[in-house]
Amino acid sequence: MRRNSGIIVALGLLLFIAYPFLRSRQQVLTPIRGRRLPPHRPGMLLLAVDGEMSQRAFQEVLDRWRLSRVASYPPIGAFLLRHRGDTPFERLLAELRQIPHVRFVSPDHLCKPAFLLVGPPRREWAGGATPEDPFPVVTLPLRSTIPVALLSSPIDLEHPALQGLRWLNAGEDPDHDGYATLRDLNGLDDDGNGFIDDLFGWNFVTRAPALEGWTFTEPSGLLAGTVMGGLLSAGFAHDVGERLRWMPLTVFAYDPDSRHVECSDSTVVPAILYAVERGARIVVGGWTPQGRMSPALQAVFRAAPDLLFVLPAVTDGIARLEGSENLLLVAALDASGERARYVRTNAFDLAAPGDGVVAPVAGGGYAPCSGNGVAALHVARAAVLLASLAPDLSAAALRRLLVESAAPLPGGGRRLDLRQALSNLPSP
Repeated sequence: MRRNSGIIVALGLLLFIAYPFLRSRQQVLTPIRGRRLPPHRPGMLLLAVDGEMSQRAFQEVLDRWRLSRVASYPPIGAFLLRHRGDTPFERLLAELRQIPHVRFVSPDHLCKPAFLLVGPPRREWAGGATPEDPFPVVTLPLRSTIPVALLSSPIDLEHPALQGLRWLNAGEDPDHDGYATLRDLNGLDDDGNGFIDDLFGWNFVTRAPALEGWTFTEPSGLLAGTVMGGLLSAGFAHDVGERLRWMPLTVFAYDPDSRHVECSDSTVVPAILYAVERGARIVVGGWTPQGRMSPALQAVFRAAPDLLFVLPAVTDGIARLEGSENLLLVAALDASGERARYVRTNAFDLAAPGDGVVAPVAGGGYAPCSGNGVAALHVARAAVLLASLAPDLSAAALRRLLVESAAPLPGGGRRLDLRQALSNLPSP
């Protein structure tokens, strides 16, 4: 008995000493699974009305319930409002839902970054830990350039791996030379879209151009954007890179009080509407809703039927948009092709490699990365290739092609099979 007790004490002491080292070797960049964010931002709500409500009636609603307008989203008829009254928030929502011509009312729901693990970074990567690239060599003619909106955290736009494939807003390029220069950053809204100097995209948290976005107040919590941008850009074994243009749209913020990296409907909704207006074909999200999709997200997804949305599946829950034909939820596979250990849900449409994939990280280095967000980038790259080959495919048809070409997985679900999707591609 005494011997067993000594062994237990020794093992406990060993774990106590080794824990800091192990922790430094694998850092969790997003909130730990099981640790939930608050459900919504206090005092903030989104309200949508139909075209029958007059301006006067709408103002009366604002005055009666002490609501102030923060932003408006005309494509979905919604407004972001701040409540300054004493009415309990849940009662306020219930009262507003009873008003004629109100389509929906919901809190400003908080989303969370996709579950992402990043190993120790290196300045350069000489190979290893990278699963077999699922992209075959393609000799078919690529017919169209595909703008892809990346909704994530700020991105290190100076990283060597992210050069040359960024989307350029031609409306903010006044000399029309096709290059971003200091002369283009003139402090003016050249294209009249309400965003000043949005040459590469926009930061919807700081409300500033994307090129000003990567001032990291918490570097270990805001690496996901650079990881995702690098994975989206890198690794193609064919000419599709010349057909990819990605626009960085920042929707994450770091809350130093709660130490959460979070985003909300009030950053995601305008980012999606911006992507629609600027001609994106595919939207990749580095975030997952908490629980069910909010009414605001459902409205903006349905208002953008020509966009294919590729989102990481919730690691251990369900977040689906019923009846959506332009949304793909993606889960990660490990290096053996099995469902990754942290995926505890069947609520996904496709699975793809997402464990130990080497990707760029902020500051110029590289690191092995794992998570559903990594897998979502594999599916997004496949969608870029297929859309480049068949630009007339609708978002719904592109989704069907990817899902119906996928191979079944043991235990449920389907695995991305790009070779089969290429063979199933309709003739031009």
